[in-house]
Amino acid sequence: MIQSIARAVQILNLFRDTPRLGISQIAQKVGLPKTTVFGLVQSLCEENFLARDPQTHDYSLGIALFELGTICESRLDLRKISAPFMQSLYEKVNDTVQLTVLTGRYSTYISKVVAPNNMTFAMAIGVRAFAHCTASGKVLLAYKPREEIDKLYAGVTLERPTAHTHPNYELLRRQLDNICRQGYSTECQEVHEELAGVAVPVFDAKGASCAALCLSFPYTRFGEDYFSSNIPLLKETAAEISQRLGCSKNLIPPEVLDLTLY
Repeated sequence: MIQSIARAVQILNLFRDTPRLGISQIAQKVGLPKTTVFGLVQSLCEENFLARDPQTHDYSLGIALFELGTICESRLDLRKISAPFMQSLYEKVNDTVQLTVLTGRYSTYISKVVAPNNMTFAMAIGVRAFAHCTASGKVLLAYKPREEIDKLYAGVTLERPTAHTHPNYELLRRQLDNICRQGYSTECQEVHEELAGVAVPVFDAKGASCAALCLSFPYTRFGEDYFSSNIPLLKETAAEISQRLGCSKNLIPPEVLDLTLY
């Protein structure tokens, strides 16, 4: 019984990368006789985990998996899942930890653990900040298709909350390319004169960037010493959250320090 279940799961996992497969293809990939595979596939079809195309006789994932996935997705609360990991990160770095999502040209704050050293400046839940000048916003923009971002900022004059805010989209676009290469973004005094930030992406079950995990700290600590100590912890935490959201791979690049991102 256990062996049959393991084989059935092995068959279902084949459809992660290939939408349709025939019996011969399945048998070849799992290394089992066609007769064995046929029996397993028939059982999966009876429970609607697989569906058979009457014309091509190929198989694809069935409605039962969609229904289960929908139920699972509805129960996955990004904030609830992230909360213990954010608290753990805060206890390691003693700086404000924030979670944001992208809404148009803005980064919206949905969760936070606030450190006493910058309690006054922590963004309230639900507040939006310009994505182009926040560490979290930049990392969220970086993992979107470039044509989508170009369209989003077409004809838009970038707001400059401080004199340190980068003034044009071309510079921002170059930053986004670097962010994808390194897996993190930074900002220093671009949103507030007293603050700096560093952020990394969080990925969902589809491997898409769904949120940004950010550290906010006094700008006087901005530099390589801070990054070398804390970016690995930030990336590790984001990877753990991503895994809990169903992302099967660590999509954050390994550590590379490059202050030219700022």
